[in-house]
Amino acid sequence: MINKLATLLFNMSRVEKKVFIILFDLLALFVCLVLAFSMRYGYLYIPKFETDIINIIFSGNKYDLYGLNAFFIISPIVGVTIFFCFGLYQSIIRFINFSYFLKILYAVTTYSIVLGSLMFLLTVEGEPRSVLFINLLVTFILISASRLSVRSLYLNLRRKKSSFSITKEKDKSEENVLIYGAGEAGNQLAQSLVSNSNFCVSGFIDDNLNLENKFINGIKISSSKNISQLIKRKKIAKVIIAIPSISFTRRKEIINSLQILGIEVLLVPSIFKILEGKIVFEDLRKLNINDLLGREPIKRTDNSFQENISDKVVLVTGAGGSIGSELCKQVMSFKPKKIIIFDISEYFLYKINHEIINLNSKNHTGIEIITILGSVANKLLVNSIFKKYNINTVFHSAAYKHVPLLEDNVIEALRNNFIGTENMVEASIDNNVESFILISTDKAVNPKGIMGSTKYLSEQILKANIKNIKNGNYKYNIVRFGNVLGSSGSVVPLFQEQIKRGGPLTVTDKKMMRYFMTISEAVQLVIETHTIAENGDIFILDMGDPVSIYDIAKKMITLSGMTIKDQENPNGDIEIVITGIREGEKLEEELTTGGKLLGTSHPRINKAAHEGLFEGNLDVLKEEINKLIKNQDQIEATRLIREKIMTLD
Repeated sequence: MINKLATLLFNMSRVEKKVFIILFDLLALFVCLVLAFSMRYGYLYIPKFETDIINIIFSGNKYDLYGLNAFFIISPIVGVTIFFCFGLYQSIIRFINFSYFLKILYAVTTYSIVLGSLMFLLTVEGEPRSVLFINLLVTFILISASRLSVRSLYLNLRRKKSSFSITKEKDKSEENVLIYGAGEAGNQLAQSLVSNSNFCVSGFIDDNLNLENKFINGIKISSSKNISQLIKRKKIAKVIIAIPSISFTRRKEIINSLQILGIEVLLVPSIFKILEGKIVFEDLRKLNINDLLGREPIKRTDNSFQENISDKVVLVTGAGGSIGSELCKQVMSFKPKKIIIFDISEYFLYKINHEIINLNSKNHTGIEIITILGSVANKLLVNSIFKKYNINTVFHSAAYKHVPLLEDNVIEALRNNFIGTENMVEASIDNNVESFILISTDKAVNPKGIMGSTKYLSEQILKANIKNIKNGNYKYNIVRFGNVLGSSGSVVPLFQEQIKRGGPLTVTDKKMMRYFMTISEAVQLVIETHTIAENGDIFILDMGDPVSIYDIAKKMITLSGMTIKDQENPNGDIEIVITGIREGEKLEEELTTGGKLLGTSHPRINKAAHEGLFEGNLDVLKEEINKLIKNQDQIEATRLIREKIMTLD
């Protein structure tokens, strides 16, 4: 019977629920007054109204409108009005937390103070004022208990519904979830999920054995040792890791254990969201490849490197790209005098310009932002930029980088990556630029394809031109790193898109290994190289151990709550297809030609041991390349690169 009435209540519209609660509070406040007087006098006190309520209100008999009778009628109306002003009827009861009960306490206290004034105005004489204090306590208890009862009823109905769906036929619109972490974050999340008809919290998991078999709001806490049985028994669809302060190592252990179980994993937001008490379901995020890296995220060491940025004129090429846009954002945080953003793409230039304008406005920095639309291969344009602005620091990240695409576009790859770099380096030296950092790639080491070869040539042109710097405290350096997570054309966004489409996931070779780093990490270290740089250094960023692309594909499938379709599991969800290694690719990337890395004072930045210059005549090669570009001779350009640059097996 109670469950039927509760179901009827929960199925009411929002307006109907509010009216029901107001009517309940009117009755409750009247009852509380009766209880307060009864407790004070030591017997059941029932007001003896001289007339009925309607007559008291509408008869016009002033005598009836005063006295204790009127006090009992008017007080609940006043109380509900005060509750409304304090926002008690704007909150959703099933979401209430500690702050809501504080709100009840403030409202009831205010109500009691007003009652004292009412007793005076209505000339209620001879009645003990201690009734007001008793009424305050009784009202707070009754109003709070009523809210808790409604919330408890709702949670109980949800659990019964979940149990029924497990033992009978599961409601396909609702998924059972486990919350890993029985702390503050887990508790907040469970409260949030109460409102989501698509999910039902079937239990908590926690590593703390002292919490085992205890309950949070009626939901049982189980040991992490029992998670496998719990997932099977309760038909769990998702596990939500709600421990924002957990160490990276422990989080990775949990993720790996859940991967084996083939369950989808979600994560709560940062600890700051928890402290704000604002966790909602929409804050949850799916795992990304950052969570699967085999090392701790890189943290900034100090800010001494900002000397080549703060109050300087900084130029970023390729500013609209993955690396370039992050460079712009991080450079802005060190308050340069001017930032010049230079890109060939009108759309991406507009996009990053809009983003850093917002940063400028938000931080009230007043940094001058200059946008340049064009190609670094346009020598006239490049020279005009350096002549017009007194540039101090250059981050040269403009480059075409998509390996298979550049195999069929050799001329443009050479024009942008090689000739563009030459234009930038020469203009920087001619205009006394103090700091120049070339963003390079591990594919430039013993290159196998067009992309790697053009980046190798861009490194060589920088090395060759450094000899032309005769004096001064100049730093012209190369920073070399591997794949950047989330960048355009990288494997992770591709896998995510393929999973959305239902597969298959395409992997070129099961043995394919790559180094990975997040965009923000890479850019942070690029900037930090300046503190340890000497002119002509080649820096290699520490990206941890190389990661198997095939393993990434498997993890992304299983941690999305799907199964791998293969010979052992022909009824799986998504297949991984091996397509074969493509032109220009290597199974494993190399970091330096000599194979030897030298440590630096920075724990995550290494330096390449001596790497020689191009063995041939670079000037002659440059003339040949310019001629081939002029003639748009793709075939001969490809032959030249393969013959002069690529390492032969």
